[in-house]
Amino acid sequence: MRNLILWETDVRSDFLDLVIDKVGVERIEPVDAIDRPRGIDQYLFLHFLRPVRIRGVDGITQERAGCCFLYSPGFPQWYSSRPEDLVHNWFHFSGRRAERLVQRYRIPCNRPFYPSHMDFSTEVIYEMYRERLLKRSGYERALEVIAEYFFLRLSRVLYDEPADRLTPRKRALYYRLQEVREQVHQRIDYHWTVPEMAKAAGLSSSRFSVLFKEFFGVSPMEDLLVTRLKAACMQLASSSRRVQDIARLCGFRSVEYFTRAFRQRVGCSPREYSRRTNPALRLSGRGARSERS
Repeated sequence: MRNLILWETDVRSDFLDLVIDKVGVERIEPVDAIDRPRGIDQYLFLHFLRPVRIRGVDGITQERAGCCFLYSPGFPQWYSSRPEDLVHNWFHFSGRRAERLVQRYRIPCNRPFYPSHMDFSTEVIYEMYRERLLKRSGYERALEVIAEYFFLRLSRVLYDEPADRLTPRKRALYYRLQEVREQVHQRIDYHWTVPEMAKAAGLSSSRFSVLFKEFFGVSPMEDLLVTRLKAACMQLASSSRRVQDIARLCGFRSVEYFTRAFRQRVGCSPREYSRRTNPALRLSGRGARSERS
């Protein structure tokens, strides 16, 4: 067990594309809980090597060893285990590419997830630790490359490799559901239901839901909600459309439900998000117009 930790607080993330400034490798925490009620202004990736209790969008849950978790900026952080039993690999990251990296590799935020294997976690995060510690020439760029490689590996484990471990019959079902999932993602403005998705896959609703959770680690409607919210984030960060127009384009039946779901998952209102992320609106001092505009 390496129990390594490195903190760097003198880096300005607004000037760099991606910053890795805090790293822990097989870190054994001397306390029984980490509690940050207001979160932090960075992403925090965690890979727990022992069982842990952790707070996410679904409240506090008991998770087994191997659990991964990605806290987004501003989301309340709390995780706990017995003293000296809170062992994990972790790193903080921020910068202009941070959110795009998370979206590109479809890493779940603020909820536990279980990759089929994480045998690369310790060694890759240890390379981050070494680069930050030694600070050799070009280490900032090296850290960006290592971080992107880490999330590429993680994304492959989450999304590409499951079919390789399935029986021929299950593999055929996997590809069938994957095709339906892609259709749903391409038409997020349509008011999908589970029976409609199941019909497109040629399955009963109950069988479809069970297989979908087995293959993709999330329920069909939760997967659709997350996809809609990601699309809404892109709209809020790049357009001047009104909040209710963005909600409609992304498939939400009401702006009230959109705003509530957005705040629960992202940690702020849609208007606040656009004010922080949309360059044109930030310069003008405006956010995306609300439903009352």
